[in-house]
Amino acid sequence: MLGCAYRWIRFTRLTTMSVSERSTWSSLRCDKSELRIDIVLDCGQSFRWREKSSGIWTGVMKGRVWRLSQTDHELSYQVFEPKTIAENGVQRLKSTGRRARLSKTNKALGCQPLEIESKTSSGSSEIPVDETMSTHANILKDYFQLDISLESLYEQFCERDPLFREKANHLKGVRLLRQDPVETLFSFICSSNNNITRISGMIERMCQHFGEKITQLDGIDYYSFPSIERLAGDDVEQTLQGLGFGYRARYIAESARQIVSKGGLQHLYELRDTDYAATKASLMELHGVGAKVADCVCLMSLDKMEAIPVDTHVKQIAERDYSLHFATKSCTDAVYNKIGDFFRNLWGTHAGWAQCVLFALDLKKFTEINSSKIPSTDNVPVETRIIKKRKRKLSK
Repeated sequence: MLGCAYRWIRFTRLTTMSVSERSTWSSLRCDKSELRIDIVLDCGQSFRWREKSSGIWTGVMKGRVWRLSQTDHELSYQVFEPKTIAENGVQRLKSTGRRARLSKTNKALGCQPLEIESKTSSGSSEIPVDETMSTHANILKDYFQLDISLESLYEQFCERDPLFREKANHLKGVRLLRQDPVETLFSFICSSNNNITRISGMIERMCQHFGEKITQLDGIDYYSFPSIERLAGDDVEQTLQGLGFGYRARYIAESARQIVSKGGLQHLYELRDTDYAATKASLMELHGVGAKVADCVCLMSLDKMEAIPVDTHVKQIAERDYSLHFATKSCTDAVYNKIGDFFRNLWGTHAGWAQCVLFALDLKKFTEINSSKIPSTDNVPVETRIIKKRKRKLSK
């Protein structure tokens, strides 16, 4: 049922003027119909990605700084390692039961492991460490869940939902991220009564004060997301108050201490192997975590693909497009549960993925995107696009 969205990777060397761009770019075969980074990285799932130049997205993920770019059929990436990883070797991905399940699924479907075609090397810790490119590819595959065929999911949703069939062709390539549970939890605690721009600013300030510096790139310092233990420190609440977090400062500090008391990071990763209801209930025991935040964490980091985070957008979609009627305008617990159950019954086990597509379609910044009219960039190398962008800036 679910196939593989990736096929192969290759490596290319850039030769441009700055240190950061005299680095290795690698490419992972991935069609835009399976992944649109301009949508997925900018639709409120993650808050640490920026389009620093046209088509080049920069962000922090897995303790590394990444640059991503995309053509019609390839996802190109550049990785900047902190010295601790460069010197001690790449940390392995967290092991969960999901890896074994996906391995069986891929074997049954005939999906082959990623193969490295060639390698290059780089000596500075300020530029990507090419010896670990296979791990970098695996990190991206895990982060974007490229083991899941989006085309297959869209087909299932279209069969079950005529309205999805009508809308889906206008916005292909929308998929769910599989993020670090710590970052996802505390990011969405920050999201309460907030907008994406302000959430992003709050998270960056939190990382600058409590995270570890990874590297400096183009004059900007990049920091890792803080550990649970650091966020449980006695100074955290007061510091966050001074950084403009308001009541969220207390929620973050107290939730971190609660998680530490339950076993810390291991406790969160173990939730990936519990069922949806138990996982959501466990998260809602934390300070500042209600149903919506819990569902966001379940869906975007804990492999609960049936989770449906309900906000004003999703409630409007349910009322406007699916003719659901409620006795109250507010999103009470009863309304919240009714909407979630409705969509789970409609879309099935991967309902959260379908909800993500319709949520993105409902955002104004994506309303004019037409997936069938994506300009082709397959014949334009990443380095050429970077140089052209720089020349345009210099000519202004």
